[in-house]
Amino acid sequence: MKLRKLLVILPLSLGAMVACAPKPQTSITQSSVIPHINYAEQTHIGDFSSFTTYEGKNFLDDGIGQVTLYNPVDGDTAHFYQKETQEGRKERLVKVRFYGIDTPESTGQIEPWGKKASKFTTEKLQTAKTIVLTNGDLTAVAASADSTGTRFKAMVWISEQENAPIEALKCLNLWVVQEGY
Repeated sequence: MKLRKLLVILPLSLGAMVACAPKPQTSITQSSVIPHINYAEQTHIGDFSSFTTYEGKNFLDDGIGQVTLYNPVDGDTAHFYQKETQEGRKERLVKVRFYGIDTPESTGQIEPWGKKASKFTTEKLQTAKTIVLTNGDLTAVAASADSTGTRFKAMVWISEQENAPIEALKCLNLWVVQEGY
């Protein structure tokens, strides 16, 4: 009988002791956190190409050129006006598909995260004081159209600084990926 009572009381006692025992504290130490590296800020046009300036060049003819925002479309598409470098040429509307990325859709068939991706890209483009497009493969040749034939593939480089030097431009394509869109 005593053994039977002990077999009933012991598990109950151990259970109560475990339930009432203080929980071990777990903490994240600085050494266990992966540091955030801002790749978009650390990546520069010159790291991957022979481009040294965008001044006096235009995207469609030279593969690099400064543009002004006309209309952000979604997270990976925008329309720009190309600043023309030749006397007498009018500004030209350039429809751009961001090279190397694909964000969820935010127009037509709306996909999860599409609106957030679009909002992120729109905010970055609208606050930029300098926007430069480079050919998608970062070569100093005329821009190339995408599979639709109506848009150009481009790397989009931005800065909040007016007429920013080439080394101050951030790669928006990479920034969109870095933020998980």
